[in-house]
Amino acid sequence: MNKKKNQTSIGLDALITEVFNMFTLEEQQELINILNHNGLEKLYQQMEEVFYDYQQPDYNSEATPIAAYLQKLWDMQTYEDYPFDEFKKDCTTVPAAELEKDLRNFILQLFIHYQGPLENTKEENRPFKLWYIYWAMEHYRMESSLNIILEIMRQSPTFLSSYCHLIQDEATIAIIYQLGQNQLPLLLSFMNENGIAPFGKEDICSAVAQIAINNPERRLEIINWFCQLLNSYYDRFERGEDNNLSIIDYITDVLMNIRAIETLPILEKIYKRFKIPNTLTRKGFKEIKKEMPRAKLKGLDVDSMEELMNLLNEFITFNENHKFDDNEFDEEYDDEFDDDEFDDDEFDDDEYNESFYIEEQTSKKLNIKISLINSDPEIYRIVEVPSNIRLESFADVINTAMGWEGYHMHLFQKGKTIYTTEESDDDFWFDPVKTVNSYSLSLGEILTRKGSHIKYEYDFGDSWMHRITLESQQAYKKDETQGIFLIDGANACPPEDCGGIYSYQEILEALKHPHSKAAKEYREWLGKNFNAHKFNAKKVERELRDFPIRIF
Repeated sequence: MNKKKNQTSIGLDALITEVFNMFTLEEQQELINILNHNGLEKLYQQMEEVFYDYQQPDYNSEATPIAAYLQKLWDMQTYEDYPFDEFKKDCTTVPAAELEKDLRNFILQLFIHYQGPLENTKEENRPFKLWYIYWAMEHYRMESSLNIILEIMRQSPTFLSSYCHLIQDEATIAIIYQLGQNQLPLLLSFMNENGIAPFGKEDICSAVAQIAINNPERRLEIINWFCQLLNSYYDRFERGEDNNLSIIDYITDVLMNIRAIETLPILEKIYKRFKIPNTLTRKGFKEIKKEMPRAKLKGLDVDSMEELMNLLNEFITFNENHKFDDNEFDEEYDDEFDDDEFDDDEFDDDEYNESFYIEEQTSKKLNIKISLINSDPEIYRIVEVPSNIRLESFADVINTAMGWEGYHMHLFQKGKTIYTTEESDDDFWFDPVKTVNSYSLSLGEILTRKGSHIKYEYDFGDSWMHRITLESQQAYKKDETQGIFLIDGANACPPEDCGGIYSYQEILEALKHPHSKAAKEYREWLGKNFNAHKFNAKKVERELRDFPIRIF
């Protein structure tokens, strides 16, 4: 079997990723359901025959009986059997060291008692068992638990299909990112192991790349990690120890996401020596080399289990509040309305347009930092706003404070929830879990605690991405003015329609050479007085006074 492996190069994992990305979330689930009834288990078994031969240790020799307080999690078949809030409460009753030991043992028992993905069809929510465990490990900062997470990644494709998603498992990537930030050598060692399914290795690459996205000061450290990884793969391919060339395509795609131009020399060496499939990148090396310096930085939508579980709770609550019988609804609708009686204005959202604040909410004073993502030096503003300002109204505040003219479209995003005034239809440009009208709720309902954040995108063409972070909140003093005020800020807003953050960085680089042809052209466009490092605070303060004072 090993000989056969070395003669065969199969990019099946990359192919599956490509196929699934062609579908919406609903279509992906339908496809999975179809495969479940038409041989998905056989497909996973074929994967194991091709590239999986990990020799599992004797888990029985180490495992102990499940802790009593985790028995409900062990027996859980659906989310409703053991609500997440109940699990969190149970965790608080156990000392941290004992909890970590019990969680690790729980995972060992999953390995031991695993019976295959389709044998117990009642366990529709199997992944939740690991999500609960992941959350506890993250919440209590159990970095030493990274070893058992990696052991999960060493399990068979059929196990991973039951407890993890094979296609970009956000939960697994998030926990590896959270626990592995200070354990890069361990992650590199895992990447060089033989005989394990490629999915876990892809998740590790995404998790490591996220470190560079969230911590720009560690970027060179992460680039060095990837260079070591690529050099080791080159040597492995040369010696015939590994035939999974598609992993390079995946790594390249990840490196595009962090604009890792420093890796181009070793990538070029690999692409010239081996026939690398381009299922994900869809580019030859010449295109990669040309596009990587200008690639759009892309990180995880959700990089913590805390945020993922909050989204899960929101999603479940949303579904529970919107359950109804389709037939019953249709009958009632037919009885109560006809075409002549239906009033479009009755369902108009214009009611939200009439007020800048949600007056019935008690407001707090929020200090909000608005930071343009990937700007260097950082372009930011700090503003004071009442918490009951409508989210859509706050978009006007952002545009004014930053210096945007405001004629482009915009949206807010938290996890996979989109907040916008635009109608979502089949032709729309995002596929969220749900879409919420940004007039219908306040900023304070979204940012509830210090450090919580939300993304704001302005101009879907240039895609100016902002990070909106709650820096502090406090009660207003008696008779204190409740309005919009500038607290701090730095650096000028980029010019509208200049192509996005990376094009703007190219402009700034060109302006460093004032006698160059490019600099002269940019100066003609920007005007002689443009100064990227100048922030006109007085102008912004004056413009923010135009927003209404909160009446209470």
